[in-house]
Amino acid sequence: MIYIVTGGINSGKTTKLQSLYKALETGDGFILPKVFIDGNYVGQQIIRISTEMGIPFSFKKDYIPACWDEEYSFDVYSFSRKGFEFASETINSILSDNISPVFVDEIGPLELKEMGFFKILSLLLGKEQNIYISVRENLLNAVIDKFRIKDYEIIRV
Repeated sequence: MIYIVTGGINSGKTTKLQSLYKALETGDGFILPKVFIDGNYVGQQIIRISTEMGIPFSFKKDYIPACWDEEYSFDVYSFSRKGFEFASETINSILSDNISPVFVDEIGPLELKEMGFFKILSLLLGKEQNIYISVRENLLNAVIDKFRIKDYEIIRV
C-alpha cells in the first residue's frame, strides 16, 4: 500500500512523516527538514529517520556554501549530489535489510521531470511493501498519474 501524506507548502508534511514513523515504531527512510539561518529559510537537510543522521541536501541559491557539489538546480534551489547519494544509499540499505515501511519525503517537481528521487520511487513502487511518501497537494494528481499509483491512501495534514 502507498500512503501519500499531502498538504500545502509549510503544512507539516515532513513532521507528519516523522510522527508516523515514531507511531509505527518500525520502518525507515529519509525526511527533508528545513534549515534556517538567523530565522531565514535557506534549504533542507536529508536525514535518515532511524539514525537521525544527515547531511545538507538543498540550499537557496543565495545561501550556497563553498565546495557545494550541485546535482540539480531548480527554481531558486540548488540540490546536492551527495544528498542524492545519501538517499540512494539509505534506500539500498533498507531494501537489502527488508525493512518496511519505507518513508520518502518530498516527491515533487523534480520527480515529475524524472529527476530527483524518480529512480528511488520507481524502484520502491516495484516492490511489494508499504511506502509512505509526501507530496504537495497541488502536485498530488500529477504524481499519482506519473507513477501510475493505483493502491493508495491519502493522509491530509
